[in-house]
Amino acid sequence: MYEFSLLPGGNPAAVCLLAEDVPDIVKQQIAAEMNLSETAFLHPMRDHAGDEGKDPFKERSLFSLRWFTPTTEVPLCGHATLASAAVLFYTRENHNVSFSNNDFSTYHTYVHPVHTHSPNIAQSGMGTRFLDVMVNP
Repeated sequence: MYEFSLLPGGNPAAVCLLAEDVPDIVKQQIAAEMNLSETAFLHPMRDHAGDEGKDPFKERSLFSLRWFTPTTEVPLCGHATLASAAVLFYTRENHNVSFSNNDFSTYHTYVHPVHTHSPNIAQSGMGTRFLDVMVNP
């Protein structure tokens, strides 16, 4: 996912959608293989009875989100968070998601398509979108 650019380049981040969590060493190996500034890993949180056969990335709203560089985990990454929200929005049509990370902060993101110019708009090859982020530490 290229953030903050209409063309390849910009500020790329890899986004890995995981059906369930994997060990940190696996995340670190994947991030090293991606060799981007950050790789985001997200998986659905909270089991929901009756979700069998449904796409959790479309149906659920709370996801664990962690960020790894090729060499270490980082506590926060804005462009990889935006990329993660965009992937859920554009590939799963999930417009209202919350991310929680290891330090128990929760990032509520609401992604809306818009057709205007504003300092709060990020653009990519996937179109224009607006991202509101509220943080509850």
